[in-house]
Amino acid sequence: MLVRCHHDPREFFDLVGPFLQKNEVENALPLGIARSFVDTATHEGLMFSVESGADVVAVAVKSPHRNLVVTRAPESAMRALSNYLFAYALPVPGVNGPLETAREFAQAWKALTDAKGTERVALRLYQATKLNEVAQPRGAFRFAQLADGELVEAWLHAFIDEATHDRHDNLRDRVTQMIGASNVGLWEHDSCASMAAITRRSERGAHVAWVYTPKPMRRNGYATACVAELCRREMERGRSFVTLYTDLANPTSNAIYQRIGFEPVCDAIDIVFDAA
Repeated sequence: MLVRCHHDPREFFDLVGPFLQKNEVENALPLGIARSFVDTATHEGLMFSVESGADVVAVAVKSPHRNLVVTRAPESAMRALSNYLFAYALPVPGVNGPLETAREFAQAWKALTDAKGTERVALRLYQATKLNEVAQPRGAFRFAQLADGELVEAWLHAFIDEATHDRHDNLRDRVTQMIGASNVGLWEHDSCASMAAITRRSERGAHVAWVYTPKPMRRNGYATACVAELCRREMERGRSFVTLYTDLANPTSNAIYQRIGFEPVCDAIDIVFDAA
């Protein structure tokens, strides 16, 4: 197995894009990250391919202050990748990917570093190609405007604290960019009641995240309606499918998304490494 670290985002995407797009739905996260590196003039991400002969057999990408994201891959590819990262002393705070592959990387990393991996969030990837009709609560959907920036930023902080526990410094520029691109949807009933956003796109699909409703407004159907309408509008723009991740520990959200029309694709895991 040959592991290569890439420094040119366009060359990297041209190499790994066909591999990622063979399973576009499951690879939506690494595909979106790789595409964002191409679109960002000054990125600080890390990009790796694992190759066997002329074939790419695994891809890994890492955004600053984020866990390593890996694709489904043979165990031997994860061993080769972990050996490479260890040899060059590259930072690996954790790993995110398909359940078996992420666990195989964590096991290989522990053998090298003695760092214990803690499975932080068990995830399920869902895909919708058709949307069901859902009950409409009072109120209406609209896209966020720049005047909503402070609210969206505050809700995004709350969403991250509840759902991912990741670092979330300097979100204002990201929120402004997302609002400016009409990627943030709000359900409004007297005041704003729920939020959802399209956080990345691939060749044929889009990914939904940032789904948040303040606690006093929950259990009114606002999030369901907001997500359903955001997905409907995205499909009207020409997308063939929409994806999202759910926390398996939250049966309510899993049931809600299935009512909208989302179907399970695969399970994934987010593992963080403790200092050895």
